[in-house]
Amino acid sequence: MSSAASASASVLPVPPESLPDQAGRFGAFGGCYVPETLMTALKEIGEVYETARHDPAYLDELARHLKEFAGRPTELYFAERLTRHCGGAKS
Repeated sequence: MSSAASASASVLPVPPESLPDQAGRFGAFGGCYVPETLMTALKEIGEVYETARHDPAYLDELARHLKEFAGRPTELYFAERLTRHCGGAKS
């Protein structure tokens, strides 16, 4: 068996009970471990996000941030002053 086949064979499906329900809770007692004083702010953030996630301007900005900052490969940037300071590219 190839290494790719053995790697995919070792991946098990996620049991439904290990996923949160619609309220974000894991079973009757789990899922929301936040100090009570933060619950109002957390609920407000969730409501604002639900509205924003359908806004094209928000989605464009999010895509830009994910591309530039979120641990994804970034485009090469020509550092003009650094290149000039170092005397140009060397091969």
